[in-house]
Amino acid sequence: MTDAMTFACPICGARYKFSVKHLGRRVRCGKCGGQLLLRVSPIRVFQRVFLDIETTGFRPRVGELATVVWYADGTWGHWVNNGMPTDTLQHVWRYAQQVVTFNGHKFDEPWLVECLGFQAHANHCDLMEEAASHGLSGGLKRIAVELGIPRPPELDAMEGKHAPKLWKSARKGNK
Repeated sequence: MTDAMTFACPICGARYKFSVKHLGRRVRCGKCGGQLLLRVSPIRVFQRVFLDIETTGFRPRVGELATVVWYADGTWGHWVNNGMPTDTLQHVWRYAQQVVTFNGHKFDEPWLVECLGFQAHANHCDLMEEAASHGLSGGLKRIAVELGIPRPPELDAMEGKHAPKLWKSARKGNK
């Protein structure tokens, strides 16, 4: 096929080649069953998205999703649970070729699935699991220290346990 274009399934990332004469058609992914719309569009695809969430509890039904921050292709982004639309966050999640988290399989992803209706990401790298497979244990701070990764000085005193208190204060209008 000399006039072929490669398309990736937005759900599982499986790649297919189609002739340009098929543009505008919908096809079903043979791997996951998702639908692909064969089109050329300005949809931004992200190679790798590093993502973290902050909550007020350990489980979605016990707490509240406060904020989501991400770093993708050299750009920081955020979503705050204050009526802010989820469009950008949904786009980043859906069109990330890979999502990278720390303890995200057990924590971040279940929150996003339950609270925002996201689907589990097909290519999710959990750095906590990766670290454990190399004999490293503990939280992100501890593992970063072991690996010699510096932490920004302004974050030295911050810990995840501070998030609920800061979130409640922000909800009351404090900055």
